[in-house]
Amino acid sequence: MPTLVDTSNSASIYKYPNIEFTIYPNPTTSRIRIKASTNLIRQNITIYTSAGVEVLSDVIEGEDTEINLKGLPDGMYFISIGDEFKQHFRVLKI
Repeated sequence: MPTLVDTSNSASIYKYPNIEFTIYPNPTTSRIRIKASTNLIRQNITIYTSAGVEVLSDVIEGEDTEINLKGLPDGMYFISIGDEFKQHFRVLKI
């Protein structure tokens, strides 16, 4: 079952009114996938290092979006999804 790890350390599929998405696998070795409800399509995704430096940005293109982290060093990354409802998550790349 795909899981999402949010900043409160709970592992689950995140649910927001009429918005559902899953980020997996976590931890990952090279790529993460985001399965999102249709109302998240065209929303921004920004990935930051644990020091707060932006390293990637992308847009959710469809209900299943893949983000390649292969060029990034192993470590903890923070993902910000959305412009209006902003939610932040941790992903571990190993």
